[in-house]
Amino acid sequence: MEYRMTPIHQASPSEKGWAKAIGLVRLAMGETATGFFISDDGLFLTNEHVVPRKTCSLERCAGYQIIRDFSLRGDFEVFNQVDVIAHNAELDFALLKVRLRPGRKVPFLKLAEQKEINTIAGSPMAIIGHPVSASTQSSPASFLEFSGETIHLNSIALPGNSGSPLINLQTVNVVCIY
Repeated sequence: MEYRMTPIHQASPSEKGWAKAIGLVRLAMGETATGFFISDDGLFLTNEHVVPRKTCSLERCAGYQIIRDFSLRGDFEVFNQVDVIAHNAELDFALLKVRLRPGRKVPFLKLAEQKEINTIAGSPMAIIGHPVSASTQSSPASFLEFSGETIHLNSIALPGNSGSPLINLQTVNVVCIY
């Protein structure tokens, strides 16, 4: 398998559709990472090291922006109001709620069930995210092994890919946060 990043405008039609649920997370100090919507009403998942508990109040994360559909065309949507639902440093996830205007829905990705995660060996997968603050990129990935709660992969990832979804291309479900 050739491991290389592909700009989303050159990716498959399916990947282009999935990319609409993925957001560039711009941190208060200018750094960027990735996350993705898991519900049409604004639930957003990323890594805890991207949005650490210490940078947020009990309910709110100020100074963060989520930019959806960030592309070369220049079309994008910016969300500035983000609330905290849950943080877990040990499992490295942050569940956020993006405040959407009334009636607004966003594209989202479905999370895999545990039984699917246990059977990903041999499944084609992709990481879709925003490496080095770039527009959305897709990169193939292949499973190597499980180590406790960690999935080891062959793939390409750069700074900014933190928080990207690992998508099982057969089921189109997210099997983990990269």
